Amino acid sequence: MLNRGYALAGTARHPLRDWQYDPAREVANLDLVLDRFEKTYEGPEHIIQFGCSGAGHTALAVAEDFSDRVDGAVALSAHTPV
Repeated sequence: MLNRGYALAGTARHPLRDWQYDPAREVANLDLVLDRFEKTYEGPEHIIQFGCSGAGHTALAVAEDFSDRVDGAVALSAHTPV
């Protein structure tokens, strides 16, 4: 995908996420993913955050918290009402 200009990156699900759900940490980790990607590759032209359910909530939070870095979000079944 990289040679065609696309990439997909994310974080691994915390093994105890069902009991230790920490959206703020997940948002911070995704910011670190962006940092690492930009350090390894040229900065992306566009960033779209994607997630379902809890990750949908995270997608919305990332788009709000890092609006200077993220161009949009696709949040499917996010548990946070919009």
